[in-house]
Amino acid sequence: MGQLQLEVLIDPELPPRVEEAVSFETGGQKRLHVYGPPTIPGIHQGGALLTFFEDLIAGAPMPLVFAMRRVTGSHAVTAAALFLDRTLVMCPATVGFVYIVDLVSRMGDSVLGHVEPSLAQFLRGLAAYFPDGLSKMEQGERLSTAIQWVRSYLLEGTLPNIGPVAPHVRVLDVGTNGFVLASTPRIGPEGWETLFRWGHLRGILLGDEDKGLRPVLAARKGRQVGYDLERLVPLLDELEQLSGALPGWVVQGNYLSSPPDGSAVLLEHLIQVFLQG
Repeated sequence: MGQLQLEVLIDPELPPRVEEAVSFETGGQKRLHVYGPPTIPGIHQGGALLTFFEDLIAGAPMPLVFAMRRVTGSHAVTAAALFLDRTLVMCPATVGFVYIVDLVSRMGDSVLGHVEPSLAQFLRGLAAYFPDGLSKMEQGERLSTAIQWVRSYLLEGTLPNIGPVAPHVRVLDVGTNGFVLASTPRIGPEGWETLFRWGHLRGILLGDEDKGLRPVLAARKGRQVGYDLERLVPLLDELEQLSGALPGWVVQGNYLSSPPDGSAVLLEHLIQVFLQG
């Protein structure tokens, strides 16, 4: 018998359901061979990767083509790796890895606070390895490399040196309901990864002040924490204008960041606002 030839297809013009292919995050309704994000808001269910993995371990027959519009992150890389190398499906390390990667894809990188630091660093690096704007050829070349990284981790436990290293974080004060005030020399979600790992749920991370402007990154572990970052944006923007600076506070997922050049608002006023969240 001849060996089956498996193929990964990357094309932004793919239809929601690609005939005779695994359709991964192409927009089609969930079913066998069609995998996408949860379709019922508020219902906790597995994402595209976990659903695909469960079909694989259940022995579901699969087409010879794995199709996606673009490489959307570490979960897409992992799904492609499992499709191309079925021996990984039987690897004992794969179950936990798939769950972690799927959880990050659904809940955001705050989940990385529950992951061993070197693996968290790798997953951040893997996500950053596929920025928007890559051509199909560039995505294909990078995907081939990334799949080898995933294989090496699952089979040998080795990780490449990619991804940002978490900066030093210093806790300045703690409040009720998981609130924390902390500082770091380099503002970014990696600092919050450390704070989440220490058990904090929400609060403010301050950078170093420069010429009256201070970078600030507030965060919440998840929406279940009840920290309404969206409500704080107009309050903070108004304070920026009163301080003689430009507004520009932005919420992205579970993070609220100050204007690009930093915040001109006095620290005591910032704390007062963030305690209202």
